[in-house]
Amino acid sequence: MHDYAQFCAERDGNGLEIHLFLQYHCDKQLREAVKDLHDKGLLLKGDIPIGVNPEGVDVKSHPDLFNLDVQVGAPPDDFAAEGQNWGFPSYNWEAMAKDDYAWWQRRLQVMARYFDAYRIDHILGFFRIWEIPQTAKSGLLGHFSPALPLSMEEIENQGFHFIKSKHLKNGVETLFIPDPHDSEKYHPRIELQKTKAYQTLSDDQKQAIDHIYEDFYYHRHNEWHDSRLCA
Repeated sequence: MHDYAQFCAERDGNGLEIHLFLQYHCDKQLREAVKDLHDKGLLLKGDIPIGVNPEGVDVKSHPDLFNLDVQVGAPPDDFAAEGQNWGFPSYNWEAMAKDDYAWWQRRLQVMARYFDAYRIDHILGFFRIWEIPQTAKSGLLGHFSPALPLSMEEIENQGFHFIKSKHLKNGVETLFIPDPHDSEKYHPRIELQKTKAYQTLSDDQKQAIDHIYEDFYYHRHNEWHDSRLCA
């Protein structure tokens, strides 16, 4: 609530008072509902989504805590052939760490006003998230973050002849996606075997890139993720 009041004050209102009014009554009604449940001997469990609205007060008040050049979602599966694009910004965990994750502490404290227990939807996002460029709509152009992208030398050493003009394209027909933090490193595009570019490869090159893909998505990050979780 403090962040919202500050946000409105800095922008001279601009019609945001109605949202303050709604937030006030939402808070009031939720507290009343929780008290009524507790009086009846019942507990309330809530749900916290991993992401926040890119146009919401959290992002507008603390833009430094979010990566606004990307949006998060999920890789493709049997239910979503192109993956999912949720449209949320990802978190700038390095910036959040500077004040001991105060934003997340406040978020959980506010939720504790209403819920006796809560789950975090997509809790996996605390240590790994599927990031998609802001310019893309399809989840196929995403990559895991954090991750260990491949150098061209690593790709070549595994037997694949990486030619940027052929294998690095705009759009979903690319075989590799440049890492946003290091333009000389690359992520294999998820489900690259379904691209036309893959179909044009020779059998030995298909075998080489299949090996790279299998290792990247199923082996390369295992020990690294374990070490990060235990740190």
